[in-house]
Amino acid sequence: MTERTAGVLLAFGSLALLTVACVATTNPGSGTATTPVSATPAGVATTSAATATSTNALRPQLSDSARARRDSINAVRRDSLMQVVLASIAGKENMPAESVFKNIQIFKGVPAGRVVNIMGRAFSPALGVSCGFCHVVGAYEKDDRTQKKTARVMYAMVNAINKDYLTKIAEPGRDAARVSCSTCHRGMMRPAGSERSRTPGE
Repeated sequence: MTERTAGVLLAFGSLALLTVACVATTNPGSGTATTPVSATPAGVATTSAATATSTNALRPQLSDSARARRDSINAVRRDSLMQVVLASIAGKENMPAESVFKNIQIFKGVPAGRVVNIMGRAFSPALGVSCGFCHVVGAYEKDDRTQKKTARVMYAMVNAINKDYLTKIAEPGRDAARVSCSTCHRGMMRPAGSERSRTPGE
């Protein structure tokens, strides 16, 4: 079953549930109207969650060729957006990011041009997405998207793992192992094994 078919079935199932819940029927014995199913918000939420879970179980994983096509499209999109941003900060690439961009929280002190490259050459490919997945394109300072807030937490987590944990198990004479976004995501919006559905995005 394709994702589109599953979505259509979910929509029809929800419509049928609401129809049964909301349409009153006549009790043949009394002639009075009764409602056969209670449509409380809690009941609707529980049904929706159960349906969503079954739908996610049917969601097909992208094949390698489909992922490659998606990644190539996203690569073209993010490269184009990166060029626009870099052109807009021409001459300021080496200035601290917070003096060039608005709402910089985790890259204070990092050169502005380097921040653009970290986003476009590291973060985006690691999740197989383009800039619009986390940012409001054209208004990058906004925190409207949940994914942007999540990315800040994930960045702090990666830093903590590298600094507070992996350094403690480094072998003498060898550099400590390091993790990055790609360690778990491997080009996917959500790490392999995640049961939550993918979040729509670029």
